[in-house]
Amino acid sequence: MSAAAGVTAASAAGFVSRLSSRGVIRLTGKDALPFLQGMVTNDLVTGFAESSESSSSSSSSCYAAALSSKGRIISDLFAIQDDEGGVLVECDGALKDQLHRHLRMHKLRKDVHVSDASSDFASYAVVGESETAHAAAGSGIAFRDPRCTDLGSRLLLPAAQKIVEAVPEGVYRAHRLFIGIVEGEELAGVIPHEGNLDALNALCFTKGCYVGQELVARTEHTGVVRKRVLPFKTVSTGVDVMPGDRVAVAGASRRKLGRVLAVDHAAGIGAGIFRLANVFAENDDSNESVSTEETPPLIGTTSKGGSVALARTPPEWWSSS
Repeated sequence: MSAAAGVTAASAAGFVSRLSSRGVIRLTGKDALPFLQGMVTNDLVTGFAESSESSSSSSSSCYAAALSSKGRIISDLFAIQDDEGGVLVECDGALKDQLHRHLRMHKLRKDVHVSDASSDFASYAVVGESETAHAAAGSGIAFRDPRCTDLGSRLLLPAAQKIVEAVPEGVYRAHRLFIGIVEGEELAGVIPHEGNLDALNALCFTKGCYVGQELVARTEHTGVVRKRVLPFKTVSTGVDVMPGDRVAVAGASRRKLGRVLAVDHAAGIGAGIFRLANVFAENDDSNESVSTEETPPLIGTTSKGGSVALARTPPEWWSSS
């Protein structure tokens, strides 16, 4: 069985994964929700209400992103309303301190306290059905992952509580990259539309102002998005494809495709941000003999000699999102 086939099999069977790389920020005070509402890309008030109505067993949650003043992603995040009127923000642990500083810098005189609560919680992803995870949810915070149905749901449990059957985080990351979704550090610095946040239920275009809104609103208004995140498979050349590598079409044309954002070398898959016109062009001079599929992949090479295979059709979840 190929590594990519192994990822598909694990996803079909379902699993629980301990996400040790995630961190949690807690916001408290009477201005906690209004303050965060003005700092992120989604409408938290509506999102909390809709998630609560859709499932009585799930906590009120919303997926969003915090942006720089220039409209680029600082960190994507899950906002969860807690029982005491505050808000928990679950994000990539590597970006937690930067996000914490960003929030504190903008709170000014608002009645909101921003603190690191990572040591209080353990994050889990639940793909498919798990009786153990369902039982554990009673003592923690459970919510559906609103980005894509294939991503299942998330759990925030007390730090001391563990799900013994949980698989390593790499299993979940491979599953996520296989369907073409990046998060955390992989998204940092990317323009929201190019990171597919419009298709992942992270953007609201009817809420009030928030930091970085101008670029998002302009992109949505013009409807022009030339690059987006797409998944790929690595092609064995003896040279590893690495994050940051620039990719061009293999062959004489050397059309620019984009750059790599994330790679799972063990699974042979990854994701990058690529020029749509060049990926989905009808004709190219790349080597298409590596595939017997009806629509052969587009082969791209990096300047360092690595090689990737890009599907010539968008991920299936694009149409459903």
